Amino acid sequence: TLNGSNLGVGTNSPQKPLNILASGTELIRLSQAVDGSTQQEFGIGWAANNSHTHPSAKITTIEFDASDSRANLLFYTRGSNADSAPSERMRIDSSGNVGIGTTSPDQKLTVATSSGDAFIRATGGTNQGLLLNKSDGTLIGAFCSGGASGATVNDVSLRAESGNNITFSNGTTERMRVTSDGQLLIGTTSANDTREMLR
Repeated sequence: TLNGSNLGVGTNSPQKPLNILASGTELIRLSQAVDGSTQQEFGIGWAANNSHTHPSAKITTIEFDASDSRANLLFYTRGSNADSAPSERMRIDSSGNVGIGTTSPDQKLTVATSSGDAFIRATGGTNQGLLLNKSDGTLIGAFCSGGASGATVNDVSLRAESGNNITFSNGTTERMRVTSDGQLLIGTTSANDTREMLR
């Protein structure tokens, strides 16, 4: 239904230029004709300047490969104030892995940067940094600065929750551990040999 300049699908009183009223989780579907020779990518884009050739941001889906319709979800933004194509910033691959700075994430979250720096930043609380949690939300460890929010980083702590050890390994071989009661062990996993224990 066209009501003035608003188009309604499933409604006679559209509130926006396009108003779809329906049930279900998928209200809009974008698809292309099957082409087994091309890895197809398509999606939606946003442009603040309608005369620009390129969108300033877009979200697309790209097939796993030309003959496999599994899809990755790609997120793009433009980094300069110019009519230039946006760059991919993040993707979720068909297996659910999230990649930032990489097009082939091999873990649930992979962050890659050419500068060698990667930041995980919290904006509140007195301990900022990387927090490790169980699926139930229980904190099991942290790597964080001791500074307050917005303050200069001072102490840096690697912390395990009460009752847990902190271990350091080469590959799968443990080399050193700090036990839950404060003992430093090198070359052993127990405090039985006092020559290898510092306290």
